[in-house]
Amino acid sequence: MFETETYRIPHFAIVPLVYGDYSGIQDDDEAFVDNLHQWLDDQHGEGQWHIGDVSEPYHGRADFERILGEICNVSIEVRI
Repeated sequence: MFETETYRIPHFAIVPLVYGDYSGIQDDDEAFVDNLHQWLDDQHGEGQWHIGDVSEPYHGRADFERILGEICNVSIEVRI
């Protein structure tokens, strides 16, 4: 059984977060993705969550570090 939570995540973080492909992103952005991944593990348990639906990018403010720019609504499905 899964519970779904939705977060606003910067668009640049989607590919590395989902596929682990960091090619083409800057070092600061790579550190952000690593920190976000660790936060999700800490909040929901390592291996207990996965990415669900991802919206089309739009301009707004992310939930993490309040980054302003292209973001996506991302469903995180958490095993309960």
